[in-house]
Amino acid sequence: MEVIFGDYPNDGQFVMNGIIFADMTPKPQYYEVKKVYQYVGVTIKDLQEVISQPLESLDGGKVKNGKIVEIFNKNYFKDLSDYEGEYAIYEDGKEIQRKKFSTDKIAPRTRKALVLANIESNLKPTSEYFLKIQFKLKEDKPWAEKGYVQAEEQFLLKSPTQRPSILQIAKGGKIELSDEGNLKVLKNSNFTAKFDTKTGSIFSLQYGNETIIENGNGPKINALRAFVNNDNWFYEKWFEKGLHNLKHNATSNKVVENKNGSVSVYFTVVSQAPNAAKIHGGTSSGKNKIEELTDRKFGEKDLLKILLQIRYIRFILTEV
Repeated sequence: MEVIFGDYPNDGQFVMNGIIFADMTPKPQYYEVKKVYQYVGVTIKDLQEVISQPLESLDGGKVKNGKIVEIFNKNYFKDLSDYEGEYAIYEDGKEIQRKKFSTDKIAPRTRKALVLANIESNLKPTSEYFLKIQFKLKEDKPWAEKGYVQAEEQFLLKSPTQRPSILQIAKGGKIELSDEGNLKVLKNSNFTAKFDTKTGSIFSLQYGNETIIENGNGPKINALRAFVNNDNWFYEKWFEKGLHNLKHNATSNKVVENKNGSVSVYFTVVSQAPNAAKIHGGTSSGKNKIEELTDRKFGEKDLLKILLQIRYIRFILTEV
């Protein structure tokens, strides 16, 4: 009797259930698995929560505030000497400080506490700060080169306690409103945005000399995805309801100049296919054909009339 373990070689869709695409690029799940599997755990506490008495730093200065970072080696047999620790502070997404620390003496299943003294002393009240802890390979390994981030964690240090007003943030001058055929145009010295009143989408967007959205390529609702074997009980309805062929019609629009200097553009959009369709070929053949049923027109009473989408777009302006 022959005993076979595992799946038979095949080219079906279920062989795609990994974390790497066929071209060897990582799927989004790759980074999630890496995070879940990392062998280093990191937690953070305020120094004042752990130590109630005032402290002095090694240079004799007072420790006014700080964080205690606890590192836990999840390994059962190996210390963390393969890694070099680094921590970095980010202000509004930009790195402003980076320092290294040793992980050599963190034995298996043990913890080590690091004190980051006075780390909050010079933080601006209008900015957001994050602390990132990383553990990088000291030497090349079979799976990665020296400097590869094997494990990492990120913590919020401080949220903004004071936020600048919209008028302080915006630098581009007053937004001018105009019409170009079926397009609503909003522009100032920094940008030009055009909105299509027929489809209810951004028609084009330009910042300075750089084109962000090409003509006619603005965002639109997309209610269809590629079907897999497990969709065999339901996927035909997607085409019966026309999800593959949605047409977008703006039924109303409104432009509002707000008191705070911003401009809001509102659209109500009905997204509906003109008619039903039928797909032939099943979920596994790889040879599918869509038949448009032009004799089955959709109207207001059909299911897809509930596919209403309100798009809210705001641009900020300042009087100069």
